[in-house]
Amino acid sequence: MKICRHFNYCGGCNLQDTSYREQLELKTKLIKERADKNGVDIKRRFKKILSSPVKYNYRNKMEFTFYAEEDGGLCLGLHGNKQNRRVIELKECLIAGPEVINILKAALMFARDNNLKGYHRYRRKGYLRYLIIRKSVSKKELMVILVTTSQGRFKKEEYIKKLLSLSESKNEGYKITGIYHIINDSAADAVNFEKEKLLYGKEFIEEKVGRITYRIYNQSFFQTNSRCLKVLYESAKKLLKPSKKDKVLDLFCGAGGIGLYIAKSVSEVTGIEINSQAIKKAHENMRINSIKNMNFINADVRLSLKDNKEEFRGKFNKVIIDPPRAGISRKVFERLIELNIPKVLYISCNPESLFDNIRLFIKAGYKLKVVQPVDMFPHTMHVETIVLMESG
Repeated sequence: MKICRHFNYCGGCNLQDTSYREQLELKTKLIKERADKNGVDIKRRFKKILSSPVKYNYRNKMEFTFYAEEDGGLCLGLHGNKQNRRVIELKECLIAGPEVINILKAALMFARDNNLKGYHRYRRKGYLRYLIIRKSVSKKELMVILVTTSQGRFKKEEYIKKLLSLSESKNEGYKITGIYHIINDSAADAVNFEKEKLLYGKEFIEEKVGRITYRIYNQSFFQTNSRCLKVLYESAKKLLKPSKKDKVLDLFCGAGGIGLYIAKSVSEVTGIEINSQAIKKAHENMRINSIKNMNFINADVRLSLKDNKEEFRGKFNKVIIDPPRAGISRKVFERLIELNIPKVLYISCNPESLFDNIRLFIKAGYKLKVVQPVDMFPHTMHVETIVLMESG
């Protein structure tokens, strides 16, 4: 068992001092409690939680915050836990990996050497806001995204040179292939890509999951644990039992996700996604994987199910639902039920909203077949769950 030097101070992962076996037991208990709370009986349908193939260095995206110290100093790291609200300057991070921390240290050194000031969110003054690092495990690529306000300037060529001076040998074989500068003047304590400029390299990194290649851009949503994503997708595919006769509806499809993963095993996949940039990237992912049997609708799922009701009814025999943490709304549920799709595969990162939704499906006549948890987030209490239902 490894314990990070920042444990008990950092708000990142709170189960490091718990054995991995016990972590899985805690997550299993959480899922069963949330099911019971919503009146969903999963006893005979529950499958043993699938563990992550890696327990450390698994995160493919980290978002760090610059912090303006009261004495005028600058630090860069993660927000502390509930007992310690300030930003913790990281010397290591066991779930991110040394290649990520090396970049953090280089960026912080550059900022201090150039007397760049951190942003103070309450005073709304300062320059440096966030440093985001994304990585591809399969291609060993790194994307570095610096987020600032418009209240300053920095020496871009010197910054690029500083980052690129990190050798691949010290960076676990990883290579920086893209460097972005984002300007964000929003008052919100979140990253907004108001203006963006690619300072170096290419716009994306590529991650391979099974036989599918995904292009990940600076704003792309992608599951945090690349190595465990194949476990999640293979489990979902096994439960879905795809065949060449299947016509699959993929709700909240993002940039293709699991729809791309199963596409070559089914007749066709129709994805619905509200984010126009995600839809654009979904088409690109189709093209680079030579997939021709997918089509996408750029619309709110709730409205699309209403507007396409007549076309959709009786067309699909399987539906995949992979919604945001809040789950699906009552309107989405009601309109989905009207389509009479025989098999429903629901993927969720939030057991609370998951079983609140599953309760409605059961009440509408669907039978619960399988509940399969997958541990995508070691050393935290977060857990992904796949649920299979079939109409009665």
